[in-house]
Amino acid sequence: MFAPCRLLLFVLLACYAVRVAAAQEITVDAGPIPPFSYEEQGKAAGIAVELLDAAGQLHGLHFNYRFLPWLRAQSDTRSSRDRIIIPLTRTAERERQYNWIAELFQYQFVFISAGAAMPRSLEEAKGMRVAVLRGNPAEKMLRDMGFALIDPGFSEEINARKLAARRIDLWVAADLAAKSIYRQAGGDPAQLRYGLKLGEPMHVFLASSPGFNNTQTQAIAAGVARLRASGAAERIIGTYR
Repeated sequence: MFAPCRLLLFVLLACYAVRVAAAQEITVDAGPIPPFSYEEQGKAAGIAVELLDAAGQLHGLHFNYRFLPWLRAQSDTRSSRDRIIIPLTRTAERERQYNWIAELFQYQFVFISAGAAMPRSLEEAKGMRVAVLRGNPAEKMLRDMGFALIDPGFSEEINARKLAARRIDLWVAADLAAKSIYRQAGGDPAQLRYGLKLGEPMHVFLASSPGFNNTQTQAIAAGVARLRASGAAERIIGTYR
């Protein structure tokens, strides 16, 4: 008689533990990189935020977003044991620094001007003042290619304001993000001119602290896969284009 009771108690406790784990908030270190992730009236918003929230809802997961300078967000996630980071571009240099959960979307780095003539070659662009997000893969690309007049900014909105004020000649940013960022910075997106591409298309992922790979991160990956298969992911991305 006692054995069935103990078994029932074990099952009930196991179910309770699962519910508690699902209800726990997962900390997400996010960079202020609109339209990928940003704060709007005190709330987290952006493509990566919407995709992560939608994937989490499929499995009862909740997230606490911390918006930090991009380099600090990366450092905090790497030095922690149970953090998620968005929106992280997957590169060879970062491959072993994180646990990669799921790909969210792709973008292309491009050179952008605010109405001025675009350079016809990378060599010509090297003689111009170029803004780029500090800690962004594009910054390393530019330095590796010999660009010397680089003006890194701590946020893309700062870079957009520099371009609008003509304090720089060119801005290297993601094609998917530039218009939204420029608008938020008070500029008119109609002024923007897109020119040379920088590098290959980039892949944006949900990633987590090294070793943070458990039922929660696996559930998130499964949720993202369901969003992509149903077309819901593309619909979310489409609202930001």
